[in-house]
Amino acid sequence: MFVMKWNGIMKSFLIDEVEKLPYLWNPRHPHFTKRLKKKLGFQQITMRMSESWPALDVFLTPEICTAKFQNLRTYYGNEKKLSFTSGTGARDFAPKWEHFTRLQFLDDTIEPLDSTSNLDYMELEINASNTP
Repeated sequence: MFVMKWNGIMKSFLIDEVEKLPYLWNPRHPHFTKRLKKKLGFQQITMRMSESWPALDVFLTPEICTAKFQNLRTYYGNEKKLSFTSGTGARDFAPKWEHFTRLQFLDDTIEPLDSTSNLDYMELEINASNTP
């Protein structure tokens, strides 16, 4: 069985092509739930990729491109969560992953984690002890 290795250029190409078709990634798009439309979208992307990398034509399928984009989206979401959960250092969070900025078009579709700080509880305790 052949396992295709995706290089950074191929990943960037896939991300750029998916971004052009919001119904593939935006749940608010009216066609987001249309499976056939999404399949056709990934077929278009696969054809464009095959034109750029003809040697991989046999191995590139819409299912492979779909799975790769889902993997990239998941990885981006995990990186994004790291920026939310790094506490006071979140402001200074600088992602090192090369595709992080390219995938920022997904920000509106990724929900941040609800977080609480123990400082919130300390303020409540202080305010409660100061009230007569």
